[in-house]
Amino acid sequence: MNKISIVGAACLAALGLAGAAVAQADDSLFATQIQIDYSEIVPANLAMVAAFIPTGSDSEVCFVNYGDSGFYMGSFEPPICIRRTFQGKKGLVVILSADGWNLPTDFIIRVSVYQKGAKYYGQPVPYTG
Repeated sequence: MNKISIVGAACLAALGLAGAAVAQADDSLFATQIQIDYSEIVPANLAMVAAFIPTGSDSEVCFVNYGDSGFYMGSFEPPICIRRTFQGKKGLVVILSADGWNLPTDFIIRVSVYQKGAKYYGQPVPYTG
């Protein structure tokens, strides 16, 4: 076996072990799709959405990615997910930024979100923190 094959086999073995450990550590993993609309737009910036989604978790481990949209006008910056406690609730903030254009008033987009340890995914509300 050459050096590259040995390294590749070791990496695959490590990934298999890491995947098993994650599944054993938390088998309640789930993600959901959330719809975000114009009501979550930051008032001072018509090109940015900041929505708080209550989850009951304060884990730093969270992910967000774009889903379906009712329009395709321009490009977006990569979405951002940050843990926060807002109005006494634990959850995550999703930040979406349009790349050089303002979001229309009929803006609707779906995002897939995940936060480790989430007990639920509540209705998104504008994040002003």
